[in-house]
Amino acid sequence: MFDLPKCVTIDGIDYDIRSDYRVIIDIEKRNGLPDEEFTYYALKSFYPVIPGNINEAVRFMFGFLQCNKAPSKNKSGNGAKGRVFDFEHDADLFQAAFLAQYGVNLWA
Repeated sequence: MFDLPKCVTIDGIDYDIRSDYRVIIDIEKRNGLPDEEFTYYALKSFYPVIPGNINEAVRFMFGFLQCNKAPSKNKSGNGAKGRVFDFEHDADLFQAAFLAQYGVNLWA
């Protein structure tokens, strides 16, 4: 098993990040907000102190949130639209999977 990063270096300065899954889920739940509002909310949630170089901070954050994978394409060739899953709607499925596979109770 590996540890998630706890900080990122942007322009030679180390910035702490919140890589806890609960923060990531909270960010994902806000995905329906307008782009600028969502990006600002995500930055505030992900970084305890938002880096001065906003472009690089956003690039790293979204790369982290997307596991450094490019967005998938749908049949029309556009980026995938819509949610593949919903954390609130599918919460019981996530809980059951984590409990069965890892013995981890997400509700504890």
